[in-house]
Amino acid sequence: MSKVYVETSVISALARRYLSDAELAVLDSLVQLAEQGTFVLVTSRESIREIERTQVETIKTALKTIYARVEILKDDHVVLGFTNYSDRWTSI
Repeated sequence: MSKVYVETSVISALARRYLSDAELAVLDSLVQLAEQGTFVLVTSRESIREIERTQVETIKTALKTIYARVEILKDDHVVLGFTNYSDRWTSI
């Protein structure tokens, strides 16, 4: 099954709902597709460390609720590969 990586900032946006309506609609669609089994949302072990540093308990609870719905990568610090593109004007 395909995996879609989400940063802590995405978890925060889902929990705190501070993005625009259009951006939140996209994130909500991603979550819905993941819940339907189209792919799995994953994140780094570092995400929980960042969440634990949150000072406001209500926000921390909301973050942990979203975090619980995301698979944690066990081996998240090994580069398994990457793709790049280069032409005369661009290198990505």
